[in-house]
Amino acid sequence: MPAPRIADVGKFIVESARHFHLVDEVPNAAVTRRRSEVQSIIAKSHRLMVVGFHFDETDVKAIGLESLRDRSKMFCLNYAGHRGVGQRVEALRVPLTNIRYGSSGAPMHIDTAIDEGFFEQ
Repeated sequence: MPAPRIADVGKFIVESARHFHLVDEVPNAAVTRRRSEVQSIIAKSHRLMVVGFHFDETDVKAIGLESLRDRSKMFCLNYAGHRGVGQRVEALRVPLTNIRYGSSGAPMHIDTAIDEGFFEQ
């Protein structure tokens, strides 16, 4: 079954942002439950699109990215090309062909990512 297409990327991003939670040393029960759900989803994923994630070690562990078995199905978009983020993604053994970067001097803007079809993956 093909992945559903996102007709309105802006609306999708705003809706998704409503579900963001900051990593907390002592998360409440709702956040702990949600993290377990996310870990399960990630473990079962056929394709994982990671956009604007900083790949901090605590965050990676909180959602279970380090336990993803097949990283060839993980695609990452790093708008600013921040080298530290790139190094953390590469340390996870995500194939270099699956990592898209801007650069510190020429950040990749969301409209460029949309134009290049990243959100249609």
